Amino acid sequence: MRPMNETRTDLDREQEVAQALQSLWKCRMRKLHGMTYPADFGAFREGDSIWGVDDKLVAMVEVKWRKELYDPFYLALHKAHRMLAYSHHWDIPAMVVVGHPGGISWHRLTGGYEVYWGGNNRGQKGDKEPLVLIPRAEFQRIEIRQAA
Repeated sequence: MRPMNETRTDLDREQEVAQALQSLWKCRMRKLHGMTYPADFGAFREGDSIWGVDDKLVAMVEVKWRKELYDPFYLALHKAHRMLAYSHHWDIPAMVVVGHPGGISWHRLTGGYEVYWGGNNRGQKGDKEPLVLIPRAEFQRIEIRQAA
């Protein structure tokens, strides 16, 4: 089994980005179980259900933190594929959100990406895998206003 490489700092930064998205997108970002779901978070909004008013899933959101928004940004093919499957099956967007020192940028997954072999060099099984490449120009920047 591949080891989990998220540090406490990674998880804290991911949570900071998710909290910013909650305010900006007027939703609840709920952390999803990594071994079960393809994305880090589900974005939920209040909606009617057969049980009354509950939170309705409105997007699958993968949150990353990078020292910069690389060009191209890469995402594991298996993750992109599973997120797009959820997106198509339940008619919700699959989003990749990248927090970086310059702010937050997002991209809605659509498919049709170039796929290359790549990854990192930690010396672990699974370091190298098929990756989808997303041009930085396809990301939208979220402007966050700082309180005065």
